[in-house]
Amino acid sequence: NAEITPAMLGVLWGIAHELDRRRISEHVKDAVWLEIPSKRLRNPDGKSDNQWLKACLDRLMGVKLGGQYRGDEWGAVVLAEWEIKEGGTVARLLIPPSAVHAIRAPKTFAKIEITAAYKLKGHARRLYAALADKKHMGQKHWEYSLDELQGGSVFDLNGKYSKWYDFSRYVLTPALEEVNDFGTVEVTATPKKVGRSVRSVRFDWQWKSLDDARVTDE
Repeated sequence: NAEITPAMLGVLWGIAHELDRRRISEHVKDAVWLEIPSKRLRNPDGKSDNQWLKACLDRLMGVKLGGQYRGDEWGAVVLAEWEIKEGGTVARLLIPPSAVHAIRAPKTFAKIEITAAYKLKGHARRLYAALADKKHMGQKHWEYSLDELQGGSVFDLNGKYSKWYDFSRYVLTPALEEVNDFGTVEVTATPKKVGRSVRSVRFDWQWKSLDDARVTDE
């Protein structure tokens, strides 16, 4: 019922990773409390405070799940309650059983994608999240302006690497290489110029098949 931003997707990856690490069954009948270091849920290369994390947690409380099971209708939210504890270093999250089931569903492509993506490092993870968000919208390519890439829409660089050469060398190219080397998608990036200046970048992608994604996961 709501748009999932790249930052929110990053938090969901962190939740999925913790559920996986604790081997929590997808068939739990009660809500599950998770304690996760807050830095695992933030952009590793972003700000060290929890301002955006708290905004993401608030938004996730408004994300609803729903469906039918054996003829009976059901509804739930992804996140029921959250706390930031121990001076901001720990996030305590209450995950309803239906959300656990959705996140822990058996070997679906989404779970393999989540597992692979969570292992990516800062810039690569942010790029992967942005592209996955567009893929989930049914898009096969997307063009971001340079301002969007360098700002909060994708990399959230806080003014760093404002020149195209520096941005391409230290942020975009390494992120692309890591995503293509390890992720579940093959991505190409094409700079678009107005005159001599790069103003935007078009990304084209081809997500791997389920079998290829399993190989990547292994």
